[in-house]
Amino acid sequence: MSARRLRLALLPAAALTAGPPAAAGPLVRVEALSDDAGDLLWTELPLLAARPGGVGLRALGQVQPVFALGPVQLGASVLHQSVQLERSFAQPGGLDLRWTVGLPTRLGLPVGAFGTLGITSPSGLWLGLGAAARSDAGWSRPDFTVWTLRPTAGLGWAPRGARPGAVSPPPPPPAPAR
Repeated sequence: MSARRLRLALLPAAALTAGPPAAAGPLVRVEALSDDAGDLLWTELPLLAARPGGVGLRALGQVQPVFALGPVQLGASVLHQSVQLERSFAQPGGLDLRWTVGLPTRLGLPVGAFGTLGITSPSGLWLGLGAAARSDAGWSRPDFTVWTLRPTAGLGWAPRGARPGAVSPPPPPPAPAR
């Protein structure tokens, strides 16, 4: 592995250990498989046998910590960033069901929209399934004429107590009088 590839491979780890940006709030979750782009599953994974090193670097590059920033969340990875709104709508059996809508960006240029339905287990395991509409626009070619709609999947971990907007569980019933 070349020194350049090694540096690129270590960037997500450095970003995670550096802590949140100064303006960001608490960590909401770390997405090992980020759901806002959907690129890894549908574009890169089919090429795994042909270019395992490239796919591996892309997998590391899309690891995304998500931070609370007031009522919205900010996700930032080496490959993309997102601004999103996430709310809990039910908590059956200790699970936290959530919906998320957001705008994925490339270096701040909005390039689409995504929506996800997610579930977080009491242990913090997070799984999201949704859809993303993306353009191939970039700062060097801001052309928004071609769009792709694809399903997305996300997998990550949410620290306990770090899920803003969670529905509070109902209070326990009062103890019977004796």
